[in-house]
Amino acid sequence: MASSDPLFLGLDLSTQQLKGIVIDASGRILLETNIVFDAQFPEYRTTNGRHINGSTATAPVLMWVEAIDLVLSRVHSARLAHRIRAISGAAQQHGSVYWSHEGIEAIGKLDAQRPLCEQLVGAFAILDSPVWEDSSTTEQCQRLEASAGGSAELARISGSAAFERFTGTQIMKIKVRDSDIWNRVACISLVSSFAASLLSGAMAPIDASDASGTNLYDIEAGQWSKLLCDAIDPGLLGMLGGGVTMADQMVGTLSPYFATKHSMAQCPVVSFTGDNPSAYAGFESMLRDTDQLASVISLGTSDTMLSPLTGYPYAFESLTTDTEHIDGH
Repeated sequence: MASSDPLFLGLDLSTQQLKGIVIDASGRILLETNIVFDAQFPEYRTTNGRHINGSTATAPVLMWVEAIDLVLSRVHSARLAHRIRAISGAAQQHGSVYWSHEGIEAIGKLDAQRPLCEQLVGAFAILDSPVWEDSSTTEQCQRLEASAGGSAELARISGSAAFERFTGTQIMKIKVRDSDIWNRVACISLVSSFAASLLSGAMAPIDASDASGTNLYDIEAGQWSKLLCDAIDPGLLGMLGGGVTMADQMVGTLSPYFATKHSMAQCPVVSFTGDNPSAYAGFESMLRDTDQLASVISLGTSDTMLSPLTGYPYAFESLTTDTEHIDGH
């Protein structure tokens, strides 16, 4: 391989660590690196990458910021950064990041000569982001189901009855419990679109499959549900960015901050998605030239089974239990 051949960077922002992988056009791995949050950033005092307080589970958003910057520095140290021609990735699902107006402005004019976190003081209305292990929103689940017309109707629209960890009820809890914080929120990202936004220096849209784990996305219509969003706040549709994107769409280019600091080209940033749909896509790609379908079982911090569907299953007549849900599609 010539030293000028293009390379591609993938990131995986999971609960306990950030992983990075650099591959060439044939899929050959040139670099793998991982940053275990507890070990690398003890100052954030996380346990397995999060803070647990009773039924509340959160993670420091600035820890994720530092980790992304550090992964790119490792790619640069490996003398591969200048060959990166596209960046994409995946992230833990359901978690949410709350940008302030100052943060939206700040990521577009970062100075490569200054520490990143120093420039993002005030960028986030909430410094500890709710993550998927949170189970503190039972009251909000009941309210969202009632607003939809019941659990069956919420499942028909969003693919799921209300779950505590899903993003919609997490947003509702913040809005109801702390109006001062809510009034500072300008934009809400999922963890996946947060990473894409930081890297591109502008708000990136949320991926459709990740949106389907929020209880706010109308899966059949392929857009955010105005009914469900308005049940939380009339301005929520705008905070979510309006439309969604598909996982193979370019959402921006690498920001001048990262390009300058790590000697990289301002290459395309492709939409980040959730870790579960991303895992399925990876396995399914191995069967692309066959007539076979894959079902994937993932055993980890959470256990998940992923399987393709031939049609949308949640019409009223087919809904048999409130525990069924679609976590990505």
